[in-house]
Amino acid sequence: MVSDRDVARQLHVEFDYELDVHEVPISMTSFALAPDVFFVTDGVEGLDFTLIAIGDRIQGSRELAS
Repeated sequence: MVSDRDVARQLHVEFDYELDVHEVPISMTSFALAPDVFFVTDGVEGLDFTLIAIGDRIQGSRELAS
């Protein structure tokens, strides 16, 4: 669980973080998180979840929609 917006601002998500059939890394794309756009977290027992909006692309060429 990401406890608050300040922690979320320090994080990012990575897509295509994997190897191809020849064990060569695929070109990864990463995006910043945007907790000021949307951030919900709930650490209640049994409902441990966090939802955070995805923000601007940091690196890579893929679009978020793809």
